[in-house]
Amino acid sequence: MHIELIGCSGAGKSTLIKKILSICRENNIEAYTDDQFVLHVANLNWIRFYMLRTLLVDIISFFSCLIVIRHNFRLYRLVNEIVRQLPPTVSFMEKLNILRNTYKKIGSFEIIKRKNLDKQLVFWDEGTLHTAHYLFVQTSVPPVMDYLDQFLKLVPLPDAIIYLQQAESVLIDRTLARHHKRIPEHSPAMVKKFIEHALSLFHKIEHEPSVRSKLIIIDEQHQIKKISGYENIAVQQILKLIQAVINPAEVKQKEVKYA
Repeated sequence: MHIELIGCSGAGKSTLIKKILSICRENNIEAYTDDQFVLHVANLNWIRFYMLRTLLVDIISFFSCLIVIRHNFRLYRLVNEIVRQLPPTVSFMEKLNILRNTYKKIGSFEIIKRKNLDKQLVFWDEGTLHTAHYLFVQTSVPPVMDYLDQFLKLVPLPDAIIYLQQAESVLIDRTLARHHKRIPEHSPAMVKKFIEHALSLFHKIEHEPSVRSKLIIIDEQHQIKKISGYENIAVQQILKLIQAVINPAEVKQKEVKYA
């Protein structure tokens, strides 16, 4: 099963994935991050040097992206058009980086879709859906909703989507502390605008029908706020893993299984 985590910078996506993977290891559940899975498929997961792993994932995912170019041609064309129309405040190198990240995510998605088995869990921190954040969230202009509608109709989606919400004030404080590279003037006012634009984007994504059918929302109180497809056994197992992280007292380790 393929699960993507989305949410603003500072919402806690990476932390949640690390804790879930730790529980999976303790309970002998086969689980990967997206990069780990791509390297696993290529028999390269034994490599430990971080920069080399990142480079290899980029290369493998890029070739995968090229292989499916005919299938995703409309999406690639739209992404290129969105990047071309980004405001002048976005540098040429940043535009290239946005394209690289977007194509990498699409290529990784294709590998996961074709090679992932039902018994395997692949957790994706900022996958194909989250590329909307790279493409649409800038400090200088709000998200272009017409383009976003087109993007959401074309982008491939995983089996389940976990949206981590957090209070705006917390997101602003965490982003200020991290010095986000996509905020040119790292002032409280610019960070606030960046977070506001991101929240409006995720509000739109949250209400997209194709997304809602796969959506699990975890709010700022760590409560599961909304879920579709609760009758799905695989989704129930994912929920149990999440509960084991956010409410460990309520879920005994021996009960955490994935079949």
